[in-house]
Amino acid sequence: MTNIGKSRTKLSILNSQVSLFFYFLQIVLEFISRKAFIDKLGAEVVGLNTIAYNLLGFLNIAELGIGAAVAVTLYKPLFDKDEKTITEIVCLQGWLYKKIATFIIFSSIILMAFFPVLFEKTSLPLWYSYASFIVLLYASLLTYFINYKQIVLSADQKGYKILYSYKGTMMIGIIVQIIVLYSTSYGYISWLVFQFLFPTLAAIVLNKTIRKDYPFLYQNKIDGRTLKCKYPKILEKIKQVFFHKISGYVLLQSSPLVVYSLLSLNIVTMYGNYLLITTGITRLIGSLFSSINAGVGNLIAQNDFKRIYGVFEEIFSSRFTIVSTLCFCMYVLTDSFISIWLGENYILNHIILCLLLINLYINTMRTVTDSFLQGYGLYSDIWAPIVEAVLNLGLSIILGYYYGLEGIILGITISLLLIVVIWKPVFLYRQGFKISIIKYIRLYIKHILVAIPIWIFTIHLYKLLFSSIASNVIVLLKLSCFAFFSHILLLTILMAIFIPSQRRFLLRIKKFLVTTIKL
Repeated sequence: MTNIGKSRTKLSILNSQVSLFFYFLQIVLEFISRKAFIDKLGAEVVGLNTIAYNLLGFLNIAELGIGAAVAVTLYKPLFDKDEKTITEIVCLQGWLYKKIATFIIFSSIILMAFFPVLFEKTSLPLWYSYASFIVLLYASLLTYFINYKQIVLSADQKGYKILYSYKGTMMIGIIVQIIVLYSTSYGYISWLVFQFLFPTLAAIVLNKTIRKDYPFLYQNKIDGRTLKCKYPKILEKIKQVFFHKISGYVLLQSSPLVVYSLLSLNIVTMYGNYLLITTGITRLIGSLFSSINAGVGNLIAQNDFKRIYGVFEEIFSSRFTIVSTLCFCMYVLTDSFISIWLGENYILNHIILCLLLINLYINTMRTVTDSFLQGYGLYSDIWAPIVEAVLNLGLSIILGYYYGLEGIILGITISLLLIVVIWKPVFLYRQGFKISIIKYIRLYIKHILVAIPIWIFTIHLYKLLFSSIASNVIVLLKLSCFAFFSHILLLTILMAIFIPSQRRFLLRIKKFLVTTIKL
């Protein structure tokens, strides 16, 4: 392995280690804070905040494409240590972000005029909806006016510094909010106050970190609008990436709104509880494989196809092992977790759980393909995300009208299967790797054939040894350990026997660990 490859691997593992630490800390805090909100403020307030967040998410759709496009263009100047180009690209990003922030502010004012109609179904005072939306809007605007320079840390495989500074400060804020909720009678007011204060403090700490690593970003004030003509490819990529990000935003932001429009705020909260679990697992996968995008981008820049495709197969195998194991754990443990966490009244039916698991699997595995599409800068298939978004929203509304929550989730599943599972790999292999898609199909079939017997065996073994729902946290922890380690060990061993890319990945990890221990 070259020195560059070693450095890339070390930074990837460092990012993964820090991300994992913050992941586990954040997920614990999020589950505790959600229970605190439900206990102290009620399910309807939690549902209201979810809707306010999703409405803001749709306004933030204007940003889609800029961050990803800028990251792609930063890989080479960061590699070459070209401070002038880095500064110019970031200044162009800042100018674009300010235009978007202006759009979001005016759109928010117009949207809030319709709040009396949008929130007429809730029994909460109308000012609750305005207050929640405004504090969330303020935190979002900080990204556009102050925090945007963090893209340099991400592209330079220093995402762990963002976690230390920004995420660390925000987690302290969550802890303070939990304490205040349980210790005072002004829970909602205190949440509003701290939701304003801690994003401000986090922005200050983050920018001090960026200034320390990249002081040149703050030394030269460049008018971003003058750089539009100098970097036309950035604007072209932004337009392409915009459409690709739409489908993801529709998936994340629209489903709670559809649930609210067809059902109720209480169902939004119950659905949100499950989304918190699936989102937590998605973030766990992201933590394990953090810095992959930047690493892949740097790898592709070296233009060695054999190494590029070899790394793709290794990432696919390692991601498949983790994703399959976590989906299995969620399948057998979710009912127990919800029962202990919030109570059996918040458990949704088994069909909903299975549909959520399918969506979780697709969304976590898609990042393998997406990382390489981003590394190659392949965003020209703008029709695909548009079709995905239309199918996602349209089918969710139609099927949700007839079949309720199950129909809403099924609409999402169908859109993911058609675009993410089928089209995206075809596009990558055709335009990026420039090889036959048959090779990908064979790779996928090998993994599925190895995983199916493991799934069948471990599910039957689990049901044979344990009851359906754990009675307390200690029992749940024991069941979790059994489910996780039994599945991942069996799957890893079987995959190492039959799949070469899994063996290469394990060998890579072994070599890195041996080198680290020697140092």
